[in-house]
Amino acid sequence: MSISSRPDDGVAAPARPTAPSSVLRCFAGLRRWLSLAVVVLAAYAAGAAPDREALHSAAAAAAIAFVAYVHQDRRTRLRAEHDRQLYRRFLHELPADGAALRFLRRPGTDSAPRAAIEALERFLTGWHNVESEFTNEYLGSHLRQLQRAIGVLLRLQAEQAQGAAASARHEVLRGRVAAAAAAVLLAHQELVWQGRRLL
Repeated sequence: MSISSRPDDGVAAPARPTAPSSVLRCFAGLRRWLSLAVVVLAAYAAGAAPDREALHSAAAAAAIAFVAYVHQDRRTRLRAEHDRQLYRRFLHELPADGAALRFLRRPGTDSAPRAAIEALERFLTGWHNVESEFTNEYLGSHLRQLQRAIGVLLRLQAEQAQGAAASARHEVLRGRVAAAAAAVLLAHQELVWQGRRLL
């Protein structure tokens, strides 16, 4: 697959992102507890209601709150299961000991094995769809970072393969390819680590 080069591709290792705020991480759990508290309070109000109309209103509020709580809990579990399955698929399709990443650990190599390039191209094209998106936004940002790093590496690798081996530009490209490979390895490692931590 031919990939056009861009002269302005600057390659830098991605900065290690900071962990998400503990307040944001606790928000989902807090919302569930608040829903449960509404159920309990509504049930209490239903028991303490002085007349039948107030009793019906409180019972209806309790039922609505309970259904909302159960729905939210089920939705949260489905999202978590989707992300776990997607993470397992990621580890299977781009494993740390696979051909692509083994090649990237050898800096300064002039020619990339076709199997390594094809594995990276398959990953890049196969993960650009709705089914391949994490519902966890933090994991999603790490996946997009890895995709960007792979895209840069593939463009530089294609440019290097077309260049003259003895030219000064080729030496510059070798350094940029090595830096791009390091960026892919770092982004891959970050996604693996964050997936283990969050899932």
